[in-house]
Amino acid sequence: MVTLLYKARTNGVVCRRIAEASKCHVRAICDKTLPDRISGTLIRWDSRYEVEADDTINSVQSVILSRNKSQSRTSLAGLCPPTWFNIADLHFPCILRPRRHYGGRHFFVCRNRDEASWARRICGRGWYASPIIDKAAEYRVFLLQGRVVGVSRKYPHDPSDLAWNAHQGGHSVRLRRESWPDITQSL
Repeated sequence: MVTLLYKARTNGVVCRRIAEASKCHVRAICDKTLPDRISGTLIRWDSRYEVEADDTINSVQSVILSRNKSQSRTSLAGLCPPTWFNIADLHFPCILRPRRHYGGRHFFVCRNRDEASWARRICGRGWYASPIIDKAAEYRVFLLQGRVVGVSRKYPHDPSDLAWNAHQGGHSVRLRRESWPDITQSL
């Protein structure tokens, strides 16, 4: 049995759909209603709850890393845009964000040092910055155990928007495997 252990209500909707589609091969459990042990394979879906299982995919440490954007960008150095953690290192214009963010919240476009200092005060101690990328396309790549298991392409609500997420009015479309871009050329 495979168990999807989820934290948030939104994740629960997705996990329950997966479980339903699996025809009883997968079950979805909220980490607030969890037994002490799970038999079979446990897949954490944004849950940091410690529970014993026969096999575990997506450790508590990897969930914590994925939630901290500045740490995850450090871990992905070379695969993601340059990331700066000191005001003195910034190149303008840039985007400055807190280390933990969600959706389009706290997305600051800084054109000079004064704007960056103001944004940094709002973000608090944990922040990071990146260059603005003039992009023609944006993809979200889903990894599980070091393998690509899904790719979606993001589309902006307005092509002049810098943030192409749903909170800014954008949308994404899941791509069929044969349509996945060859990301190995950029590695």
